[in-house]
Amino acid sequence: MVTSAGVPTPTPEEMVRNVTSMEIGYHLPNNTNFIPAGSVTSSEWASVDAVRITLILQSSGQNTGSQFKGGKAQPLYREMATTITLRNRVN
Repeated sequence: MVTSAGVPTPTPEEMVRNVTSMEIGYHLPNNTNFIPAGSVTSSEWASVDAVRITLILQSSGQNTGSQFKGGKAQPLYREMATTITLRNRVN
């Protein structure tokens, strides 16, 4: 959306239901961990060789879980992650 002053205003738009969190991590050679984008310096971006995307999903039924709180079942949560290697950057 663009305001009348011509300034872009981002508006969140749900693309996939029940996703409560999304994290994207980047891998650098000789590093054992995936790091957030803010930790990758401008000179390191050309060295990124893999990306990990992690989603936290919540069940749509609010009373479907086996965990009880106040005598009431809680929603189920699941974590799904995938790692993608960037072509021609993995030795």
